[in-house]
Amino acid sequence: MKIVTASFVALLGATSLAMAPGLAMAQAVPANYPASYADMLGKAKTEGKVVLYSNMSANQWKPFVELAAKTYPWMTIEATDSGDEMWEKYYAESSSRAPTADLMLTTSVDRWVQFAEKGEVALYETPELSALPGWSIPIPGVYTVSTDPFIMVYNKHLIAANDAPKSRQDVLNLLKKRPDLKGKITTMDPVSNSSGLGVYWRVTQARPEEWALLEGMGSAIRPERSAGTVREKLVSGEYSIALLTSGGGIPQFERPEIKAIVTWLYPSDGVPLSMRNIAITKAAPHPNAARVFLDLLLSREGSIAMGKGGQTPYRSDIKAADVPYDTYTTLKDKLGEQNLILIRPDAGFAKEREPFLARWKKALAN
Repeated sequence: MKIVTASFVALLGATSLAMAPGLAMAQAVPANYPASYADMLGKAKTEGKVVLYSNMSANQWKPFVELAAKTYPWMTIEATDSGDEMWEKYYAESSSRAPTADLMLTTSVDRWVQFAEKGEVALYETPELSALPGWSIPIPGVYTVSTDPFIMVYNKHLIAANDAPKSRQDVLNLLKKRPDLKGKITTMDPVSNSSGLGVYWRVTQARPEEWALLEGMGSAIRPERSAGTVREKLVSGEYSIALLTSGGGIPQFERPEIKAIVTWLYPSDGVPLSMRNIAITKAAPHPNAARVFLDLLLSREGSIAMGKGGQTPYRSDIKAADVPYDTYTTLKDKLGEQNLILIRPDAGFAKEREPFLARWKKALAN
């Protein structure tokens, strides 16, 4: 899919977010950045573009692209929405010295660790560093862009108001009362989806009692590979309840025609937050433009733009009124920090992956 900023016309299999040609005037250094940043801006303008491998759709990017077009009109952004295959694509291209990604942006509990261990993360200290909490830099050179919640959703035409679940425990209780819900409960699949893998790895790690819930629901659960499929099948009535699905879909669930059919909520027995991370690659063809892009993305203005696209910003200087949905701060205030489960890159996951997946499959076979 190729997206042109002004008209958002779909074409081909990649997303190109192209901005208007640059002006001849010198680019102003952002406030509170060092004066030496002007030199990097000049080099970035010469490079003219960034290539980003990501797992975000064009709609999610749109508000940020509009901000970037105003801030750096000389910059062209080419962004793929390629999912897990982005890693192998980058490795194949970089090893053969072919043009490849300047930045990688995605969620993963294991692939970010591997990427860093292979020496593929280009270390860079953003001028935004003082505004970022320590936990938002899980690996040197890897920055968190947003903390997106996993939510529960149910079809209110299939679940009576007095049965509406508020937690995963409520779903198990309802299943005991309504065995007809077998096969009508869905969630993200850890076997085929990295987001599903991350969410259930961290939830069962943080709340070991989650295994008993999964075993209790067993074969009543039909996992799905993508959040889009979960949403579509909830709306169509193929599923009645989604235990956990991406909160990046909240703007879709808020559309009037969909809101009339389904209700989404934060489950009361723990809300996993997906740390959507980004890093400049060692093989970046446009390293200066990549740094400028990253700095804007991590800035207050960039984080607000991402929030308008449906992501969940975490900077403490972003207020509830700045974005249409929640921030990390408002989630903490609403739910309590003890109920937020950050899905961090985890070096220990590699040796636990197969035992974890085996236990998952066994739980769902009950």
